[in-house]
Amino acid sequence: IKGFDPRIGVIPSLRQLGQQVGEGTLKAELDMLEYQINWGAMTLHDAIKLAKLLIDTTAAMQSFSIGTGFGPDAPGVGGPVDIAVILPEEKGFRWQQSKALSLTAAEEVIQ
Repeated sequence: IKGFDPRIGVIPSLRQLGQQVGEGTLKAELDMLEYQINWGAMTLHDAIKLAKLLIDTTAAMQSFSIGTGFGPDAPGVGGPVDIAVILPEEKGFRWQQSKALSLTAAEEVIQ
């Protein structure tokens, strides 16, 4: 949502700017770049769609990327997506989308 990378603190010009204007001011101004999402009015259906969108977008971007200017990163997202819902009025969670788990042929031989 914020597009934040914790490595932002090692960028020399931003570190210098933070020292000049103050870390709090810099953080407050960077926070203005955050997408405004009306969480309080979001329906459960829309929340599920947003979660799926964010996961799919991250996975798609990582499939084309080898990282940032800070060095290569291994993709950490991909494959089928499971989505569960946790509601305060229900105990536990319920699956909205779930892949079937199965053993591959190689794993069956090991067992």
